[in-house]
Amino acid sequence: MKRAHWLWAIALIAGLIEPAPAAETAAGPASEPRALAGSASAGLDSLGGRVDSIFAPYARRDCPGCAVGVSLDGRTVLLRGYGMADLEHDVPITPATLFEAGSVSKQFVAAAIVLLAQEGRLSLDDDLRRWLPELQDFGRPVTIRQVLSHTSGLRDHWTLLDLAGRPTGEVVHTLPEVLALARRQKRLNFEPGTRYLYSNLGYILAGLIVQRASGDSLPAFTRKRLSGPLALASTSWRDDFRRIVPGRAQAYSRASGGQFQLDMPFSQVYGSGGVLTTVEDLLRWNAALDSDRVGRPGLASLLATPIKLRDGRSTDYGLGLGIVDRDGFQEIRHGGATAGYRAYLTRHPRERLSIALLCNRGDANTDSLARRVAEAVFGLVSGQRPAAPPVIELAPEELQSWAGLYRNTVTAEVQRVTVRDGAARYGWGAGAPLVSLGEARFRTAGWAYTEVRFRRLAGKRAMSVGKDEPFEFLEVAEATHARGRSTELAGTYHSAELDVRYSVIARGDTLFLRRPVLREERLVPMDPDGYRAIRSGDQLKFTRGSRGAVNGFEVYAGRVLHLRFTREPAPSRGARR
Repeated sequence: MKRAHWLWAIALIAGLIEPAPAAETAAGPASEPRALAGSASAGLDSLGGRVDSIFAPYARRDCPGCAVGVSLDGRTVLLRGYGMADLEHDVPITPATLFEAGSVSKQFVAAAIVLLAQEGRLSLDDDLRRWLPELQDFGRPVTIRQVLSHTSGLRDHWTLLDLAGRPTGEVVHTLPEVLALARRQKRLNFEPGTRYLYSNLGYILAGLIVQRASGDSLPAFTRKRLSGPLALASTSWRDDFRRIVPGRAQAYSRASGGQFQLDMPFSQVYGSGGVLTTVEDLLRWNAALDSDRVGRPGLASLLATPIKLRDGRSTDYGLGLGIVDRDGFQEIRHGGATAGYRAYLTRHPRERLSIALLCNRGDANTDSLARRVAEAVFGLVSGQRPAAPPVIELAPEELQSWAGLYRNTVTAEVQRVTVRDGAARYGWGAGAPLVSLGEARFRTAGWAYTEVRFRRLAGKRAMSVGKDEPFEFLEVAEATHARGRSTELAGTYHSAELDVRYSVIARGDTLFLRRPVLREERLVPMDPDGYRAIRSGDQLKFTRGSRGAVNGFEVYAGRVLHLRFTREPAPSRGARR
């Protein structure tokens, strides 16, 4: 969800299983593997201690934690459990503990779809409406391939439910409700195949396509064709949140006072997430992908092939899997977050390294933890550690030359670049520090970094963020809202798509946004007619009619773009509301 911000804090209780003995496995990937395993025996003796130190800050029996598994060259070399699976009953986490894997589940749905395509029961280039005719006709086909690669333009259902005043954790959602929400979508975020924007809705629809194409429910199909044949005995779907699941960890998040509280996914929706599994099963799954034993030959390669957009640009995503290649180290990965569960599954095919991480606390930064485990393996086995590009010092005035507001030319999202404490920063609030690579190029901190590039374009400053996204942001003027202007924007606004009303309230020269269930938020001006909700980060762009009067606004909420709200006439004096 767009409002979830991960902090890392994982508890260590005990190292429960030592590295497993060597075992012969199936052949590795087609690409030539790096010689990590040849020097493994001496280095891996100390891997357990290195991993223990990564998870050491929470070595107590009073907090939730994680299970982690590592395999190298086809052998499981480490399985550990840290922290508590159930705080109420004092049950520790072990490598056999079940967790919900969040969006790591997407690769199982993608594999099911590709398997059906291999068998000729559907095509990845089928129009979505062939299988789901109840959906809107958007004037251009949306294909199954675009759905699985997040290039469909479909709006994210979790974000829409949040905006409609039915956020997760407050109500129990169902698959029919999500399908009805999909039917009501009036427009797409963008033209299919032209952009990448993550959307959970596509995977809910893909799960329904599996059912309609095969005659089996998604849980039944994956059990028969994937988890059963691959001996993933502990893997299933949370198809009914009321079902008792022996060995499952309870999920937790931090309350406002800092103590842990239960945060379970009470939802009947699955497909975008919902797989229940263990780190041992996830390592087996990665091994099957590495040896191309999932479905028919070529399935694993198809999942891990980056999708190209209509203009030829490549994304960092295949079908249910992210693909990153930085500094010569390729990583095929996916993270996950559902309620208080956090997950991360990654493999480095050239190094024949896999890492599975499952946690039951919402503040676990599994991306960072998995990266640190990978660095420990690389350092111990071969002395290789992925190195970030060198940092170049820039004069303050050069940094300041790129500070300002930038609006995304496609999504209309506004971002801020500031300079503070001698560093450029990207984003709202404190912002993420950027380090210079020279020639107006920057990157975010860390190994799995994102590049941010600046340039002058048609007389304006331009900014691009991420791989192959050239100059998506153009500078915009800072807001110069005149005194008393807030009353011009105050009123009631209605979304026909969500059938929900928002109120914009003026108190003096300050605007506030009031909407169902969510707390009232202050709106802060960004650029002319653009405001940002201070707590949620949602952005409102007010629109005007031919005579200049405000007639509505569009909401930009991360994975939902151009959501239209129309201004309703003010009630006549004396009328009741």
